[in-house]
Amino acid sequence: MGTRAGRMEAGKIGGKGKVGSKPAANPSSILPFFHAIIFDMDGVLIDSEPLHAQAWEALFADLGHAHDHGMTYRDYIGIADAVFLRDFLAKHHRAESPTELLSRKLQHLYRLIRQHRPIYQELHELVPALAQRYRLAVASSSNQEVIDVVLDVAGLTQYFPVTVGGDAVRKHKPDPEVYLTTTRKLSLTPHQCCAIEDSPTGIQAAKTAGLTVIGITTGQTPAQLRQADHIARNYADVRRLLL
Repeated sequence: MGTRAGRMEAGKIGGKGKVGSKPAANPSSILPFFHAIIFDMDGVLIDSEPLHAQAWEALFADLGHAHDHGMTYRDYIGIADAVFLRDFLAKHHRAESPTELLSRKLQHLYRLIRQHRPIYQELHELVPALAQRYRLAVASSSNQEVIDVVLDVAGLTQYFPVTVGGDAVRKHKPDPEVYLTTTRKLSLTPHQCCAIEDSPTGIQAAKTAGLTVIGITTGQTPAQLRQADHIARNYADVRRLLL
């Protein structure tokens, strides 16, 4: 699920919504001024969806369900691990501790992240540039420990002083709680923030919270992300929108 090269469709640089009337932070930027950019993590900072699938496969093999687990990973993109695991346990009428199984899955995931280092390479230049103009944060369905590992492997920890994981909220995306929690930690209103998301679930969460949303097509089509205010086909488009 790497980023896809390609130009933005004619008329899509402004997405489905209209650019507001507030002055831009820089004459070259397309979007109006924001105080902060909030990144989703999986599929936005890191091409992690294939690794999540491999980690689940490893766990299912441990449990004797290597070939009959019956779970479709793409149906759960943007959904918290706890929901995926709940459905697996219900499907197979298993009574193991979800907490213990999630811990085992995460150990597989950490190993794969450190082994493959699947950070989107454009971010090594884009994130420092954004940090010159905006406050940056992460709002993810993944647990805080996963966020910490990813930012450490990417060498980007210093640019994200505010991070909120799925284990810090009671309700997960598409509920807006993770975004509302993040904006509160930033001491900003949602309307002062722009989110970058890669899934319909995440876009719904951010828009319900009141943020402007850029949908990036790292794993979904523009049509699937149509509820976003703006569509970016790659990080060059993100740069044009925000810088």
